[in-house]
Amino acid sequence: MTSDRLVLGARYTRDYGKRGKGYVGLAYQYEFGGDARAHWNGYDLPSPSVEGSTVRLETGWNYTPSENSPLALDLGITGSTGKERGVGFRVGVNTRSERTFKPPRSGRLSLCAVRTKNTIEG
Repeated sequence: MTSDRLVLGARYTRDYGKRGKGYVGLAYQYEFGGDARAHWNGYDLPSPSVEGSTVRLETGWNYTPSENSPLALDLGITGSTGKERGVGFRVGVNTRSERTFKPPRSGRLSLCAVRTKNTIEG
């Protein structure tokens, strides 16, 4: 399967004290012409299409145990509707280097646009 995908999104981040940050994000994704192909015993099987629009909403919390800690905990939930539907949960541990880490300012809005190409062969 080969597909092209365009994602446009924004995330708002806000500080809640010295150690916690909350965020909420919204993204629109469009998948261009992603048709899967399958064969079995010499026959072509019906191929589902992943072409279409998906809207994602995410919210989460980043927690740093102390100001000097190199670790941070990330908890989040993401919901999708449209061509792709579902709910996902995220638990992660992030590391950082004190020399390169610059914490985001409170009330920051981040925007992104990404185009990806995926190829899956099997």
